[in-house]
Amino acid sequence: MIKERFKEYVTHPVFISLIIWAILILLIPPVFLKYRIKHIRDEYTTENTWNLFLDYDNDRLSEKVSFDLNDVEQTKIIFSKNNKILNQYDLKFQPTDINSVFAGDYNKDGYTDAMFIQ
Repeated sequence: MIKERFKEYVTHPVFISLIIWAILILLIPPVFLKYRIKHIRDEYTTENTWNLFLDYDNDRLSEKVSFDLNDVEQTKIIFSKNNKILNQYDLKFQPTDINSVFAGDYNKDGYTDAMFIQ
């Protein structure tokens, strides 16, 4: 009785077509690749992250300054150049508006200073 049930399952058209399908999938070369995907990097931004570009060290190349306002207790300011982080500052307050951030050489030392006005 077990042999008959086994023979019934093995000779069923669905089982036979499944075996043929598996063999064909293994034998077909992957020549149908039209696009190739290459992962470059992940970059996540949210609505409370602001990016500013300014020449911080006067070398005529802009540095990226990111203001991360997602945490209500602090503001993260990240200075980066050529996708490398130069410095990070964590401030214990948040500006009332991103338009209240001003940049300029306020102490005349040749470097750009950032200042918050609330």
